[in-house]
Amino acid sequence: MEAATENEAVKLNLFEQIDAAAHQDCILASNTSSISITKIASVTTRPQNVIGMHFMNPVPVMKLVEVINGYSTDSYVTGSIVELSKKLGKVPALAQDYPGFVANRILMPMINEAINTLHEGVADVEAIDTIMKLGMAHDGAVAIG
Repeated sequence: MEAATENEAVKLNLFEQIDAAAHQDCILASNTSSISITKIASVTTRPQNVIGMHFMNPVPVMKLVEVINGYSTDSYVTGSIVELSKKLGKVPALAQDYPGFVANRILMPMINEAINTLHEGVADVEAIDTIMKLGMAHDGAVAIG
């Protein structure tokens, strides 16, 4: 399980090193929130064993784990990571390898719309934050203040 900074070059370098050191049957998982699992898998000799396991922050509090299949991820690997997530007390949600996966794909337009709402003068920062926190239960996920 890799959880390095969200930097593509760093992750690709790490996966090359991990691939060389780990047993060939080992599952290689990344906690990436946006870097293509297929791209990460491409620097390994085992793309079928590479998967995304995106924990939400703060990890001890948030229950969701976004499980992301690369184009070559084996169904056995997916099932193993889903079961591992459950054993960790998390709720796995399966996603495919598309830009932003699910969480960020939906979150980014929402953040952009909050900024547009402020820019257009529809509401001030405090009102937008209050509406998102109390009306939509987003505890700061979209907060712009």
